Amino acid sequence: MPYTALLAIFHQKGQGMKLKMWALVAEVAASLAVIFSLFLLVVEVRENTKAVESQIARDHHRSIFSPYISPPILLSAIEKIKAVDGRADQVKAFMETYNMSDAEAYAFTNFQLIIWVDMQQDFINNGPSSRLKEQIQKLVRHPDVSLFLEHSELTEAFSSYIESVRLTARL
Repeated sequence: MPYTALLAIFHQKGQGMKLKMWALVAEVAASLAVIFSLFLLVVEVRENTKAVESQIARDHHRSIFSPYISPPILLSAIEKIKAVDGRADQVKAFMETYNMSDAEAYAFTNFQLIIWVDMQQDFINNGPSSRLKEQIQKLVRHPDVSLFLEHSELTEAFSSYIESVRLTARL
């Protein structure tokens, strides 16, 4: 409704003016409610999109690493290949520290990798959170996790966040 029509309504007197004014107020309120609803819908769609993208990334990482955890034939193959090509520092560390076989060390480090890549993806998508901080604090207390993190190749930003959480957990 144009501005001049609004002024005309406010200058009218009597019962007709009151009805027109209430109709105008109701129309403005309904318009604001529609705009607010659209805003909430946009926010909800954005959050759902982030959640779906995060789940897709997690599923992708799990599909990459899951063959190294489950089938014994793949672990046996990796053991033979790495005996020739050389073992990763992370695997060597677990073999030496915990007297693990190649297959056990590869399975365990890849299991840890899935856990930490999931948390890293959460960190990338949502940033630091109290839930993520609590998860990290619970895990970094364990020597095997510390050993894994010493040799991991997580992003620099997430590694720094883990270290800051680890330092605050010690206080």
